[in-house]
Amino acid sequence: MGEILRDGECRGVDNRFWFGDDPEDRQIGKTICRRLCPVQEHCLLYGESSKETRDHGTYGGYDEDERYKMRRQRRRLVKLARERFVEEHR
Repeated sequence: MGEILRDGECRGVDNRFWFGDDPEDRQIGKTICRRLCPVQEHCLLYGESSKETRDHGTYGGYDEDERYKMRRQRRRLVKLARERFVEEHR
């Protein structure tokens, strides 16, 4: 994560904007992330890389609830694709 922080828009900004409990602070953090951060995608992937990071904090501009919804949507799409593949190859 050190390399990501070194190159990210979050460099030098208080951690409360990504890990605090205040929704307004979190929104500021998301805005910083989404403002053309050069490492946003890498940071998002890091946020999904372990249970600890999945369950708390904002990574790549998305908080834990948003990333959970993204994972659910991804699982549904994979399931649909699998079902479609099986149907087409019977």
